[in-house]
Amino acid sequence: MLGPRQLKLVEALESGEYNQTTRVLKNDEGYCCLGLACELAKEDLGCDWAPGSNTFLGYEEILPRKVMYYYNFTTTTGNFGSTKQCLTNLNDGVGGYCQNTFKEIAQVIRDNSERIFSSPV
Repeated sequence: MLGPRQLKLVEALESGEYNQTTRVLKNDEGYCCLGLACELAKEDLGCDWAPGSNTFLGYEEILPRKVMYYYNFTTTTGNFGSTKQCLTNLNDGVGGYCQNTFKEIAQVIRDNSERIFSSPV
């Protein structure tokens, strides 16, 4: 079950409004799935991307803990099984996975929400 914050992230991934990138939370090409989570949470958290940088709260590749707790992610990489089964690997096409689109990642979140999140928020 997804709470409103988590559902907002899933719906943003499904929307087609955001460009996808790999290996970093954000760059000139777009966001990774967890970078999009940072973007959507920044107003509520009262923080923003570092000026002239692709870092959010000092992180470039994984979720900052503040964002992890905001969504109740169980890990900073969005694990839903073994250490290789995570949203980061699906987004980047590493760890034995082909790169997944945002829509495919959204479906993984819907199908595995109880393992990706500790509770709905």
